[in-house]
Amino acid sequence: MSLDLDPLLDGFDYTPGEVTARKVSGRDGREKIQMRTELGLIQLEADGPPDGHERLGYPSLLHFHRARMSEWQPGTGASASLRLSAEECRELFDEATVYYLRYICCLQLKEYRRAERDTTRNLEVMDLCMEHAANEDDRYALEQYRPFVLMMRARARAGRLMSEGDPAGAADSIADAIAAVRQLMSDQDQADLYDDAAEDIHALEALAAELKDYGGGVVDRVQLQLELRRAIDREDYRRAAELRDALNEYE
Repeated sequence: MSLDLDPLLDGFDYTPGEVTARKVSGRDGREKIQMRTELGLIQLEADGPPDGHERLGYPSLLHFHRARMSEWQPGTGASASLRLSAEECRELFDEATVYYLRYICCLQLKEYRRAERDTTRNLEVMDLCMEHAANEDDRYALEQYRPFVLMMRARARAGRLMSEGDPAGAADSIADAIAAVRQLMSDQDQADLYDDAAEDIHALEALAAELKDYGGGVVDRVQLQLELRRAIDREDYRRAAELRDALNEYE
């Protein structure tokens, strides 16, 4: 049997700057996701660990570290078990990169539920490192990408909700992501960390504009939701009530 990959790549061309992916059925009967790269082909499991292998008896290193930390009991003196070493953080970063490859492929394939699952999972890795990394640099190595992943999750969630006939829910998910990214940008102590966050907000606003043709007043609802959040923040409850009434008209 020839090991030449050329027949697999026929008609599956690499385009610089674009995600080229397809879904195939494996010999084991499970769905696989293939990503075309400049140098060839990457194949990932559509569900479960992307490479098909567990880590230390768990579906991923994220699951493993969560489990060991949940087993720690106050007063046992084993507080070191709550810390992630530099090597453990690096391994988590590498694992998150593989999930990133899968979710950008899932978005291109309109596999919205899978993309939402994997983006949420990578946000959980960021939370774990922020809370438990022993080294400050390791806490922020992934954190700088949080606005981008929030944006990508909003794309996945909005796509899923639109496919389910819920444009109002899609609008709310976009507004939630914009508000979350703006909140990150407002943290003066971490302003340098989120230098590119404005681009992610622009992408979310563009997403809302793309969805306006599907009905439901998506763009207007996003703006109303954001204005409602601002009214609540400044304790302008009369205006907040007016905005809630306006939002109810879209339901």
